[in-house]
Amino acid sequence: MVSHMKHPEGAGFATPTDGWMGIRELLAELWECLLSSPRDVSNASQATRLRKSQVCDRVLRVCVKQMAEPGGCPEHAVSLVAVAEAACQGYLTAMPQPTPLYLEKILYHLLRNTASQGSGGACRRVADLLRTRLLTYRPGQVPATDFSAIAYSSFSVLWRGADTLAEPDQPQEEGRAVLSARLQAVRFLLLLEQDGAALPPLQPPFFASQTAQQAAAAAALYKAQRAPSSAFLGRQLGDCLLAALRREATEPPTFQQSLCCFELILEQCRHLCMGGQYREAEEAVKDVRGFLGATSTSAKSFSDPLSLLEAGVQLSRALAKNTCAVGPPLAKAVVALGAAAAAPEPLLRVLAESCQFVVFSFSEYAKRSKQQAFSREDVLGFWAFVEGHCCVLQQLLERIPPDGVRQRLMVKQLLYRSLQLFATIAYDAFQCSQAAGWPGLEQLTEGCSRSVEWMLEALEEVPESERAKYLDITASCTFKLAYIFYNQNLHKEASSICDIFCTSLHMSDAYACPEIPVEKLHKCFRLQVECYRELGQLEAALACMVQWLAVLRDRIEELLAEPVSLWVRVKTDAVKQGAEELRLRTLKEGLEGHSLGTETLVTVLFAELKAYKAVRADTGQERYNILCDLLEVCSEQSDRLHERAVALTELAQVLCYHSYAQQTNCSSLDAVHEALRLLELVPRTAQNRDRLLDDQAQALLWLYICTLESQLEKNIERDQRGKAQALKNLDDFEPNDLNYEGRLLEDRFLYDGISFTLATETALSKSLDDAFSLWKQLLMTPGVPAVRSPEQTVASLRLLAVLYKLMAKPLQAMESYLLVRALCSALGDSLGMASALCQVTKLLFQLECPSYAQLFLEEMESCLQKANSSDNSYLLLQQSCLLLRSQLCCVSHRIEEGLTLLLEVLQNLVLKKITKVWYLLRAQVLQLVALYLSLPAARLSLELRQRIFVQGWKTPETALAEAQKLFRSIILLLLGSDVLGCQTSASSVRFVDYGDNLLLKWQVLADMLICSERLVALLGGLEVVCRAKAFCLDAVRLAVRLQVTRWCTSFLVLKAQLELQQGELELSHFDLQQALFLLESDTEFKASETEKGQMTILPRKGKLEGKKPQDPVCEPTGEEEGFLEGPALAFVATVSRPKKVDALTASPELKPERRKRLAFLAHPAACPCCLCSDLLLSALCLRWLLACAQRQLAAGSVAEGLGLIRAVLPRCAAVATRFAAQLRDKLGGSSLGQDLPALELLDSLVATGYATLALQSMASPEPAEELQEELEAGLTFLASCRPHLPSLEVSKASLLLSKAAATVCHLASKHGGPGDGVSAGSSLPVPTPAEPSAAAVPHAPRKDSAQPRRRNPKVASDPAVPKPGARSRRVKPLAAPNSSDVFALGDPDSEVPRVVIRPALVPCTPRQKAHPPAKAHAAPGPQTPFTIFSDSSPPAGRSRLLRAPRAAGRVKSHLKVVFSDDSDVEGPEAGLTPVAARKPRPPRSTGSSGKGSVAQPRRGRPRTGRAGTAAKGERVTRRAPSKTAEEERDLLRAIEEKEEEELDISFEVFRASKEEEEAPGRRQLPPCVEGTEHEVLQQEASEDVLAARWLGSGDPPPREGTLSSTPSVAGDASSLDTALQLLKEAFDCIGHCPPGTLYSRICQLLALATGNRDPLATAYLLSESVSITTRHQLLSVIHRRMQKEKKAAGDVAEQLRGLSLQEGSTAPPSRCLTELEQLFMFSPSGLGSGERERFGAQLQQIPSGVTVCLLTLASVQPGSGGDTLLLTRLEKDTAPVNIRIPTALSKVRAGG
Repeated sequence: MVSHMKHPEGAGFATPTDGWMGIRELLAELWECLLSSPRDVSNASQATRLRKSQVCDRVLRVCVKQMAEPGGCPEHAVSLVAVAEAACQGYLTAMPQPTPLYLEKILYHLLRNTASQGSGGACRRVADLLRTRLLTYRPGQVPATDFSAIAYSSFSVLWRGADTLAEPDQPQEEGRAVLSARLQAVRFLLLLEQDGAALPPLQPPFFASQTAQQAAAAAALYKAQRAPSSAFLGRQLGDCLLAALRREATEPPTFQQSLCCFELILEQCRHLCMGGQYREAEEAVKDVRGFLGATSTSAKSFSDPLSLLEAGVQLSRALAKNTCAVGPPLAKAVVALGAAAAAPEPLLRVLAESCQFVVFSFSEYAKRSKQQAFSREDVLGFWAFVEGHCCVLQQLLERIPPDGVRQRLMVKQLLYRSLQLFATIAYDAFQCSQAAGWPGLEQLTEGCSRSVEWMLEALEEVPESERAKYLDITASCTFKLAYIFYNQNLHKEASSICDIFCTSLHMSDAYACPEIPVEKLHKCFRLQVECYRELGQLEAALACMVQWLAVLRDRIEELLAEPVSLWVRVKTDAVKQGAEELRLRTLKEGLEGHSLGTETLVTVLFAELKAYKAVRADTGQERYNILCDLLEVCSEQSDRLHERAVALTELAQVLCYHSYAQQTNCSSLDAVHEALRLLELVPRTAQNRDRLLDDQAQALLWLYICTLESQLEKNIERDQRGKAQALKNLDDFEPNDLNYEGRLLEDRFLYDGISFTLATETALSKSLDDAFSLWKQLLMTPGVPAVRSPEQTVASLRLLAVLYKLMAKPLQAMESYLLVRALCSALGDSLGMASALCQVTKLLFQLECPSYAQLFLEEMESCLQKANSSDNSYLLLQQSCLLLRSQLCCVSHRIEEGLTLLLEVLQNLVLKKITKVWYLLRAQVLQLVALYLSLPAARLSLELRQRIFVQGWKTPETALAEAQKLFRSIILLLLGSDVLGCQTSASSVRFVDYGDNLLLKWQVLADMLICSERLVALLGGLEVVCRAKAFCLDAVRLAVRLQVTRWCTSFLVLKAQLELQQGELELSHFDLQQALFLLESDTEFKASETEKGQMTILPRKGKLEGKKPQDPVCEPTGEEEGFLEGPALAFVATVSRPKKVDALTASPELKPERRKRLAFLAHPAACPCCLCSDLLLSALCLRWLLACAQRQLAAGSVAEGLGLIRAVLPRCAAVATRFAAQLRDKLGGSSLGQDLPALELLDSLVATGYATLALQSMASPEPAEELQEELEAGLTFLASCRPHLPSLEVSKASLLLSKAAATVCHLASKHGGPGDGVSAGSSLPVPTPAEPSAAAVPHAPRKDSAQPRRRNPKVASDPAVPKPGARSRRVKPLAAPNSSDVFALGDPDSEVPRVVIRPALVPCTPRQKAHPPAKAHAAPGPQTPFTIFSDSSPPAGRSRLLRAPRAAGRVKSHLKVVFSDDSDVEGPEAGLTPVAARKPRPPRSTGSSGKGSVAQPRRGRPRTGRAGTAAKGERVTRRAPSKTAEEERDLLRAIEEKEEEELDISFEVFRASKEEEEAPGRRQLPPCVEGTEHEVLQQEASEDVLAARWLGSGDPPPREGTLSSTPSVAGDASSLDTALQLLKEAFDCIGHCPPGTLYSRICQLLALATGNRDPLATAYLLSESVSITTRHQLLSVIHRRMQKEKKAAGDVAEQLRGLSLQEGSTAPPSRCLTELEQLFMFSPSGLGSGERERFGAQLQQIPSGVTVCLLTLASVQPGSGGDTLLLTRLEKDTAPVNIRIPTALSKVRAGG
């Protein structure tokens, strides 16, 4: 530096005193002074020269001084520089050999001051002047220090002022101008490139010359500017520096000059290549080779660096063009690096920097997105280059002094960069190249291993602050290099690479660096373990994981999850491969030599236990072994009571599902009791409060589960023993036992399993309630509680909630799910919150509380928006959310919107996933489908209903049955068949207690019970009683096994109602008493487990014995068995009831048993007892009371039954109000508002109560005014309800029917006639009464009348001469059993066959009065009015078969599947056989349609078939008993196998007799005249059109000739119009899915009202009134068959099996089934013209020449004297003929 030089003074000149104001005068004076001095002083004297030099000197000094003044302008500065240049020239002229460096110093000051003025042009002129002067000196001529100072100071001035001195022509050229200014400054450094100069510090760039270093710095600064040009930079380096160096270098150039030249050309080539100027770069290398080859010394020294540089340029060109032809250049580079070991340090630096040039090219290539991978040979070539580069860098590291920490770090950084690049290139290359079997595999493996070793060696002296960074790089490179081999199944090579890294980590505390992502380190260990697993070296894999855990050291508790999880997986694989010796090994044994603390060991073992619980396999053995170690470490003598208690709770979970009787001395209940005792001993502190509360709650939860599981297993074993005993007894019984099928359906051991009551359930669930209270206390504080595992707590809370749901405690379940929501919210788990809210919403829908369900559903949707959509459970929750939204729309009357959402879910392909959770969702979807299909036509239009039909679901019962089938399938897959009590191939399935299985087990059981309840209620409402009873009994068995009191009670009440429907009053009463026993019994059962005191639990390791056996049951010994067993009561003959009350042999009448009844109604509304304070129990009590009232009405206790119903109805409102407030308080209080929610759970019950009262009003001869008021109240109540429940529509239809009947009866009472007379009047033809004189003369039976033969319908008889056997007559029945009185209605029309009505020995009447068992086979008595025989019936004399053994006592027969129940009232009853014989029962209050309220209830029988398709409605003759039973049993099976044959039924024909009308107001006489025939009165066509219009519109029919010809007052007609509207509305309520009895009665009354004004509509209504239950069952059968065909269609094997070489084609089965389904479908659109047209089209399908007749019984008031027979004749291309046969005045009514 020249800071010591003094400023020259300008004495003698008038310098400006105030800056540059007088600059012009000064310049003029200076020029005058210079011009006045002699110009040519070559020959002048010494004095002259001296004077001139002095003048020039003073001028220079004045210039320097003036230039230092601030405020000058560029023009003045340039002018002043021109003066200085002239003074300098004059000075040199006067002094040819001036003092060394004197003038240069003055010029330096001038340069510095000029630079301060910011004039670039002036500064460059001064710099050029100064540099020219410095070039005149040779090394040694001047002091080196001063020379270096002037040169370097000049460089510094220009470098620092480059930004100011740059004067670009355009703003965008500023960067280039600054670069040029800096390179001008660097030119001064070229003057310092002399041999012997000290090398700069060893740091990148490794240039040995200052010029090259500063040039690289200038380039870097330029590259940092906007839009730099690499080509321009390269050219500037050549023009400014290289050209100057080559001009100014000595001849030959010195080594330092050569070194500087090489480094500059290297920098130039780097930038030229970056700019794509490869040709210029190659030419530059050639030029510099000639320059460096000018001396002998340089040629030898720089040949290798030049070759390396040339190879670098070639590689850069090849990589830029993406040709990947890098082999030859790489080979050249490797050769150039071969002699690096003997090179001096300057050349090592040059080689290192040249290698960086190559590395940079490869690095830029690797960054490109679209690149061509290198070949395997290129990878090896690049490794050879990297190896040479690393050798150069290592030699440089050796030359760095020990204190050069920063320099060493920078060199290692280059080393890591090169090795990292190799790992990347090799990894990318071998993604598409095969290494196995390649000759270079060994070399590649060696290179990868050596690369990892070099990186690990370089880590040794890295500062701690940088250690994490380079360890991260090492881990990443190790994984990449090892994965190259692992990906190609070269596991040995991969493990060898990982082993180098993992072993080094074991030697150092690698995990102590928190800056290192632990995943980077975990990946290497994980890869090594996976390699050992693939190699089958499981021992080595386990050892590796132990090493992994040991490496964690102080962070083991924080980071052990990953290695422990892998440990578990490896052991699981070992067990699968048969390495049983590894199964018993735990981490306690593996870590024995690593000196872990006890606390750490306990943590590791708990983590291992947690990992095993997460495995989706049976890990009971492994968990048991871990718990043995834990209990050994946490012994009773240690201070770890808390940990021991937790371990005991876990042991209880294992022992609950596995057996270790030989290894442990305790059961699961013993373990959990001991855990609870120890938890009570743990001191309470603020630190362990949360954990202690959580662990106590966990133990209490498992206390309940273990108890429940123990009881479930015991109940299953008891049922199995009972079944075995029953089968043993049945094997000894006669094979033709008539009760066999009944025993298969009704388990006689069913009620023996009810060893529990509500009180025992309350005691059992106390632990569950205590656990809930503890968790509620734990989560009262906001935030995440300090528990062992928040995830485990969430899982346990879900388990708690689903157990409450299983127990039918919805309020507690919802509170538990709200706790789950709170904890998941604290954890930030949006999906967990959504799942909990989903369950809460479902429970609210079950409670019929849609207002609150909507709030929680909206919150669920909000959570899903925040959740991670890539999670596995997201899609399931999303579909569940859509399903719940659809259900909300359904109950909110937004049907179309809801149906769209439902179909979106139903059509989603994810619903077909074969997993248990998706099966559950599909079952829920089908339940919602059933709900939509249950909607009436007014809510679900035909167009919307068709959208569901397209998906294959036509009726709600098929959808619900399929949902229940799905639930059963899940249970069979999950639990096996023991829980369901069925014998299937799944009986060997054992429940595996892992993961979600624990939750899924109870959830699917709870959901199945819910679905079964809905299905039983639906089937019972549709009067498919036998099938409903079968499902109900299955549900009762399941509830008894689970000992869930509420569900058991619910299904018992349902079963009682089903028994009531079948007329089994005693069985119904028995079921109600069983339900009452469950609810109010104070019986104390012996506890299965007693709480024990302190016990020592020391389990020992051992192998699992198998499935957990239950406690041994005390079995009687062999010799005592016969003594203790006794006969089965089912096979003991019972004493028949007295034949007559006054019989001499009759036993005294027993005192009737005192009926017990619930005291629920006597409790106050706010009663705190368990029945009144629980929502579901209150609802069950009300259901029980209503069922009891219905039974009393059926038994004839009308007043008592009505009083009970009237007491139940107001209590329902009080219960709903009470629990609505409770629901509001439990679900959030103020957050949900203070208004009470609409709790509609009891609406269906209330509606049923009103409907029962209404039906009772119909059964009364004169309906009471109070009943009429209740009927109106019921209609008002239903108008306020949501019509989405099927039972509400049925109740509404019942009320409307009752109101219509009451209207008609009231009108009839005004005219003094029966109701049916008012309803029909003259609308239907009526037979004319004949002379009654012959009625009193009985006729002896003719021979041919006892043996009816099949008649040919085509044979016409002479109408004038009727045959004796074909005469129509009605004889007064006599008391003689073998009466032969007959009557027949004749018709002269030969095309209409006659109706032949004959008596027979075996009665077959619409209603059979009860007889004592001894007279079961007697001939019909005088109570039988008539008997109808089929033409195919055998003669009476030969129709008797051998009788079955007489069933002693009261015998019941149940058929597995029948076609109809009491709903099909039009079909005649079977004759009294041993099957049908039973004691008399009281009549039901509701009665059967068309039979009256006094009709005897009986088991369902197959009745007449569908109208218009078959003559099953006419085939009413019963065959022999055995053949009849066989036909009934095989009916469904026959339909499934032969659909077309089932429907190809021959039609039998009745002849209709002519009917005459009586005068209005006259009473009809009994039609007893024999031999009289009548014509059928034809109706006018205009009446047909009028009725058709009425049927298809909503307008009332015209009053003239509509309902009655008797009333003539306008008010009467208005009343009849009202009745018709009520009937039509009732039809529309239930027409889409009708219950049999109710629908039949509505159709019959509508047919009476329509009459022959529209024969087609009347015939349609009459055909709709028969075979209703049969149609329901046929639709279910057809649906199952279609599903089976659809499934088989997707089976390729089935399709190939169905191929045939025979020609010809038949209609596909699916088409036939579809036609059948359409034939039997009910009206989905209500009563309208569409159904009339559809029925007309069906009539056209009747074969020509075939006539179909339908006979049914109708009455406005059941049981009254106005019963009416309706006869319909149907033919193709002929209008239907409808006849009404009144029996009001008959001595024996048609109703019996």
